[in-house]
Amino acid sequence: MTEGDRDFAGGSIVSFASVRGPDDTGIDVFRLSSNKDSVLFEMRYPFAQNGNDFGVVISNFGIPSPAAAGSKTPLMQAGFDPIEALSAKRRIEEYFSGPEEKSFIPFNLGKGRYLGAKFVDGWIRIK
Repeated sequence: MTEGDRDFAGGSIVSFASVRGPDDTGIDVFRLSSNKDSVLFEMRYPFAQNGNDFGVVISNFGIPSPAAAGSKTPLMQAGFDPIEALSAKRRIEEYFSGPEEKSFIPFNLGKGRYLGAKFVDGWIRIK
């Protein structure tokens, strides 16, 4: 890794804000810490037909503030090199599929199974 690269391995992930998105939909904003700083990203929960099982969908990684949530342009996202992007993706997958405590809905309800993480096209802007 070259100097200046962020390493997200082992970084903390916390629920940071819930904001109103387009069409009054709710957007959950999370913060991921790196060895250098913290980065915000959006997450939503698609539920399975049974209404209990769920996954997470990651988008808009690197937005500057919760006010930018729901943005449709990558210009609102900070740029990351491919190594940083891989580090962030691995940490997000590890966190949501791992045993770390998640004290937010739907993880804390105990009814559904976690079905995995999906990353939308353009979830992160590569510089």
